[in-house]
Amino acid sequence: KFMKKDSAEGAAATSVVTQLALSHPDVSFKLLRDGQEVLHTPGDGQLLSAVYAALGRDFARSLLPVDGAGGDVRVSGFVTSPAAGHGTRGRQLFFVNGRLVKSQLLTAAVEEAYRNRLLKGKFPGCVLHI
Repeated sequence: KFMKKDSAEGAAATSVVTQLALSHPDVSFKLLRDGQEVLHTPGDGQLLSAVYAALGRDFARSLLPVDGAGGDVRVSGFVTSPAAGHGTRGRQLFFVNGRLVKSQLLTAAVEEAYRNRLLKGKFPGCVLHI
């Protein structure tokens, strides 16, 4: 009675496994739906490999590496090139201590870095570990 349509439940499960795979690229994840493989990450410890498997080849190919530190904070991961803007913020993924976070502050910081570099209505994508 409380479950949604199969497609909605499947999309929600895929989203959760995708988030887990991106937060732990050293673990291999495999998701089957109706006997079909939907997602399979290698678990090789390389974030880019997990991004490629979970978010697709085109997104992975548009990424630029990020690695920096300041004080007690370290940021690593990937951001999209300015030419690869997206129509939504759905490809902005931030992980703090291995957990996905939704943060207006982090979103604003990434978008400020891209100000005047993206077309109006386009947003940068990123997979960042903080």
